[in-house]
Amino acid sequence: NTKAILADLVTTGADALELDYKTDVRLAHDLMKDSTVFIGNLDPSSVVALGTPALVEAKSRELIALFGDTCRFILNAGCAIPATAPEANIRAMVHAARSWPISAAAGATRALASPWTARAMRTSRGIPAQPTSPQ
Repeated sequence: NTKAILADLVTTGADALELDYKTDVRLAHDLMKDSTVFIGNLDPSSVVALGTPALVEAKSRELIALFGDTCRFILNAGCAIPATAPEANIRAMVHAARSWPISAAAGATRALASPWTARAMRTSRGIPAQPTSPQ
């Protein structure tokens, strides 16, 4: 729980902070929305690894809605995405991000799922993690 040091973390000048799922997201939103990208913070175990796709999508949408007034948000687990997370749950997270309406007020082009999520989806389908450049 980073509540006691969250304000201090924001003053470090970091462009983004990935915060654990136990972080108070409303406090993080209020402190970070104008200065720092919030990365997170789905519960990696009970939601992403062990939850249903419907639960993952619902929890993802809750976070996207909270951060809907800022473009400083990347949807991700509040820690690493467990290797045991079902593909359907990762797809639900990506679907929630991609299907969220674009917010002109926030200046956002779309809620994002983290690059690690996209990489995991590519590799699970046998696609190279990084596209190769033509020689």
